[in-house]
Amino acid sequence: MLCLRLLPLALALLAPLALHAQRTVLFQVNQLPPGTTQVGIRGSVGPLSWFQTTPMEAVGQGFEVRLTFADSVPSAQFKFVLPGSGQEPTWEGTGNRLVLLNQPEQTIALAWNQPQRIDPATLPLLTPAQLQQDFKVLQQMVLKVHPGTYRYNSSGSINQALYALQQTFTQPQTYTAAYLAISKMLATIQCQHTWASFYNQNSLMEALLLGQRNMLPFTIQWFGPQMLVRQSALAGGKLPRGT
Repeated sequence: MLCLRLLPLALALLAPLALHAQRTVLFQVNQLPPGTTQVGIRGSVGPLSWFQTTPMEAVGQGFEVRLTFADSVPSAQFKFVLPGSGQEPTWEGTGNRLVLLNQPEQTIALAWNQPQRIDPATLPLLTPAQLQQDFKVLQQMVLKVHPGTYRYNSSGSINQALYALQQTFTQPQTYTAAYLAISKMLATIQCQHTWASFYNQNSLMEALLLGQRNMLPFTIQWFGPQMLVRQSALAGGKLPRGT
């Protein structure tokens, strides 16, 4: 069975951002391993590089560095690093971190090796033009590529679901609203291999989908109209009574 996945809502789809003469970011990191005396940062665009460490300065209980980015750069991915053996540093175990360069000055304060949380309210909306581009690709995959589109649906019901999604995308949407709308449309196919995967998204979508404080502390599986709690997602492994 073909497995369709949501095309990552790439950083390139960010709405145009206001231009400034320069964009300055103060990067801060704390909660470091005991005994840490040196910390650096690497990233995707200048003045950062994935191949060369920019050193950070010890301040209080953490480290920081102030960097200036060109006005043509809308965003940057980065990670903090510690000195490692040889020339290779010790990288954080998290996914790539993200900074949206949509302000003249900002501070990014994070904890070492802890997931980054991005406030959805700080992001620009996806425009109808951007959303329709994704819709056209999804429509082509559903109608022309997927081998089981009509296994549980008529042509009319699939076209109705696609039309509803297309109409939704005539209005600006948040990233999470667009993801949810696409997920609902794909659910009409009733194929467990066809869904808007959250496993292969870029760092922005991962932070928006998996890094928010809006998750249930357990995993579930649906059996018809009934929901079965499969396992706890808590560190201790047990759900408190009344959860």
